[in-house]
Amino acid sequence: MDEALKPKNGMGIASLVLGIVMIVLGALPLIWITGVLGIIFGAIGINRAKSGQATNKTMAIWGLVLSIIGTVIWGVIKFGMGFASI
Repeated sequence: MDEALKPKNGMGIASLVLGIVMIVLGALPLIWITGVLGIIFGAIGINRAKSGQATNKTMAIWGLVLSIIGTVIWGVIKFGMGFASI
């Protein structure tokens, strides 16, 4: 397969992995960076899938959703603790 025709699924996969990590480890200090990166990679993955450059739109959507949920959970936990341990 030609290099230009191969699907670029890395962003969707990265977003899903980061979203899962964010959900599992969401209470740790500085883990919010993982959530933000997951959101960015998910958005890029969805855009690549829409333009036909990637084939894993569902994976990118799940990564985006999990990253957003994990980041919101992190914010709720940190707000509840008064941001004592950022």
